[in-house]
Amino acid sequence: MARESKLKGRETELIEAYTIRKESCSQIALIFNVERSIIRLWLKKLGISRRSKKGSSLTVEQRQRISDGIVARGGQWNRGTGNGANPEKTKLRQRKYIQRHPDRRKETSRTSAHRWRMKNLYNLTDERYQEMYENQKGLCALPSCGKPAEHIDHCHETNTTRGLLCARHNTSLGKMWTPVLLREAAEYLENFNGKQ
Repeated sequence: MARESKLKGRETELIEAYTIRKESCSQIALIFNVERSIIRLWLKKLGISRRSKKGSSLTVEQRQRISDGIVARGGQWNRGTGNGANPEKTKLRQRKYIQRHPDRRKETSRTSAHRWRMKNLYNLTDERYQEMYENQKGLCALPSCGKPAEHIDHCHETNTTRGLLCARHNTSLGKMWTPVLLREAAEYLENFNGKQ
């Protein structure tokens, strides 16, 4: 609710950014300093339908024309220069942006992907992650290891976080994800005497 309160009294600014300036929910979220989901929620509350790249409020015929390379220009349907009609221009525009802002793009994609994984895969907040990291002193959760804890170990069945591990142990546990397999593997290694 505290995040949503940042938008109270700024509804017209939100509507203007989305409908007139045609900014994306991500861009607006950066302006208002809230998560994109909050922007989408407010747009829904204000009765503004979401748009997609192709235009979600279009008829089936209009969508078919867009997929065939025909786009709306000034109220008429023409072949040629709109969204998705010229993928080469779109790619060129993206490349120019990447060249102008390489650090911004890398950092944005890296942090947003990290946040998404922490929230959706590991069900973990930044505070909880920092607490786990400090409790483990930044080291792998397996005591005999001593390597830096770089990966989050989680149970795939219950989607709960178990701890922080080094890359090697996280990969190993990921491949032997049941205690039965781990016990069998440990027994196999203990009984193996080097003879075939």
